[in-house]
Amino acid sequence: MTTNNPYHSPNAQLDQLDDQETYSPRFFSVDGRLGRVRYLAYSIGVSLPGYLLIGVSAAIAAASQNLGMVLLGVSVLLMLAGTLIIVGRRLHDLDLNRWFALLMLVPYLNGLFGLYLLFAPGTKGRNRFGPMPEQNGRSVIVVACILPAVFIIGILAAIAIPQYAEYTKKAKAAQQQGQSAAPVQIPEASE
Repeated sequence: MTTNNPYHSPNAQLDQLDDQETYSPRFFSVDGRLGRVRYLAYSIGVSLPGYLLIGVSAAIAAASQNLGMVLLGVSVLLMLAGTLIIVGRRLHDLDLNRWFALLMLVPYLNGLFGLYLLFAPGTKGRNRFGPMPEQNGRSVIVVACILPAVFIIGILAAIAIPQYAEYTKKAKAAQQQGQSAAPVQIPEASE
């Protein structure tokens, strides 16, 4: 005979529901988790306007020393803050504390740490920083593909442009050599 004791804990598996829970990350949020692709896309979203702002500030600094230097300093600090926020959110996905983001300020180590952030898989399911982010949308994937495409095009251009310059140099030399040589008379065959 089985008796129902009201003081026993329930036997239901509640862990499985938490693993399937996701949330929609927002670009301007300070908290939450970011997966690898979204981290790359958000990094591009922070760095492109940041570099543009730094460039404009540097141009103003060239014209007006005091105002331009202040704007340049503020631009660099804004970009640094945005980068550290995004790195912190990526660290949350790896179930690491945000303080590890300070490793991005250490020379040489920041490159290795950046590769780790880019390629390390995040925690499956919920971790201590919240549920895992939802699947990436098309716009996030397209923006994340911009940076690798720029790198590939840049590498190809760095190889192709000097080779093309060498080719045109040789072609002009051959053309000049052909024009300076006396034309060769071919005797006509008599019948």
